[in-house]
Amino acid sequence: MSIIPKFLLKRIYVSGSLRETSEGIAFDLINSIGPGILTRLNNIKINDHIFSPQEILLKIEDKIFPGHEISEKNPAIFFHNQKSTCILLGAKLAKGLHTISVDLFSREAGKVVVTIEDTYSG
Repeated sequence: MSIIPKFLLKRIYVSGSLRETSEGIAFDLINSIGPGILTRLNNIKINDHIFSPQEILLKIEDKIFPGHEISEKNPAIFFHNQKSTCILLGAKLAKGLHTISVDLFSREAGKVVVTIEDTYSG
């Protein structure tokens, strides 16, 4: 499991950013910890629904990474204080409180699972 304390991991999520877009469910992350290299996006879970890497897009500035294409050979690089958006393609969201878990692998920290709660008000 990750060497990064949970209280720091929770600071990565941008509170209040959970929303629906024309592409699907989206939320924002900001790398407040330090530079990092994402080498695998295992899944994103919202409540009881698990989204596979094939259902996920990661946007970092003007670059778009399909979740299933992120790898050691094609990493997603996050600079310090850089914002990114996770999109769960074609997904819809009910109003209310949701639990979100992002399961990934970074070169620096190994397996990382970030779990937070956010409310979608529609």
